[in-house]
Amino acid sequence: MQPGWGAAPVRPGWGAAPVQPGWQVLNRDQQQMQSIDRLAREGRISPWEAQRLEQQDRRIWRQEQRDAARHGGYLTPGEQRRLNREENRINDQLRRDVWR
Repeated sequence: MQPGWGAAPVRPGWGAAPVQPGWQVLNRDQQQMQSIDRLAREGRISPWEAQRLEQQDRRIWRQEQRDAARHGGYLTPGEQRRLNREENRINDQLRRDVWR
C-alpha cells in the first residue's frame, strides 16, 4: 500500500496513476449520460442525437476498461488524459447542440 493512496498501489517505473478503472472517467461518464437523457426528455436534443452521443460515451467506457485491463486495473496518466479529451469532445457537442 502506498502512503496517501489507500489500497491502490502504484507500479514502480510505470508511471501509472493509482486510479481504479473508471474512478474519474466513469463518474464523469455517468453524469454525461444523465445529461443526455435529461436533454432528450426535455426535447432539447433529438432522440437520434441522444443515441449518437450515448454510443460515443459507451465507446469511451469500453476503451477505458481495455486500457485498465492492460495495466492491472489502473490507467496511466496518458490514458486518463486521452479519455478525458474524448469526454470533453462529447461535452462540447452537447453544449453546441443545446445552444443551437
